[in-house]
Amino acid sequence: MKSFTLDTGWDSARADLRYTIATTRAAGEHDEVRAPLVHLLARWTAIEGQRVVAEDAVADAGAAVAWVTGALERAVGRFAVQLAAVCDNDRSRLIFQAYFPERPSAVRDLALEAMVERVAKWGDVQAKFPLAGAAAGALTEVERLVTRGDDALDGRERAVAVLAGVSLDMKAWREEANLARRAAEAARDGAAKPAPQTPSRVAPPNVARPSAAPVH
Repeated sequence: MKSFTLDTGWDSARADLRYTIATTRAAGEHDEVRAPLVHLLARWTAIEGQRVVAEDAVADAGAAVAWVTGALERAVGRFAVQLAAVCDNDRSRLIFQAYFPERPSAVRDLALEAMVERVAKWGDVQAKFPLAGAAAGALTEVERLVTRGDDALDGRERAVAVLAGVSLDMKAWREEANLARRAAEAARDGAAKPAPQTPSRVAPPNVARPSAAPVH
C-alpha cells in the first residue's frame, strides 16, 4: 500500500480511501476496521468544505487588497497633482518635498503594505504644513483609503491563517488515513491466510504400532 503524503492529490486520497472501503465491504468482513475508514471519508468531506470556504476567503481578500492598492495609487497621484498646484508646480518647494521627498511615482509603485506605511507618515507632515482646498480634500481621500488598506491587509492575514489551519487538518487526515488503511490491509491479509493445520495425534496407517509385550 502506498502511503498518502503531501504530494498525494487531495481528491486522489479520497478515491483511494473509498476503494479500500469498497474492498473491505466486498469481502463481507472487517466491520470494526471499516468503521474508522467510513468516519475518515466523512471527515474528508467536512475538511473539503472548509478548504473551499478558506480558499475563497483568501481569493476575496486578495481581490480587496488589489482594489485598495489601485485606488490608493490613484489617490496618491491626485494628491501629488493638487499639492503641485499649491506650489505653482514647483516641486522643489519645501512643502512638496515634505510630502514627497521621492518622486510620487515611487510611492505609487510600492506594495500596499509599504505604501500604507509610507503614506501614514503624512499625518505628521500635515501638522507642520496644513493644507486647504482641493489639496486638503485629496489628502483626506488618501487617508480614507489608508484605513481601508489596513482593513484589507488584516483581512488577508486572517484568511491566510485560516487556510493554513485547514492545510494542517488535511495533513493530519492523511496521517490518520494511512494508519486506518494499513489496519484494514492487515485485517484483509490475515483473513486470506489459511488457518494453520493442527497436527494429528493419530499415527498414520503405514506406521506400525508397537506390539504389546507377550504375557508369560
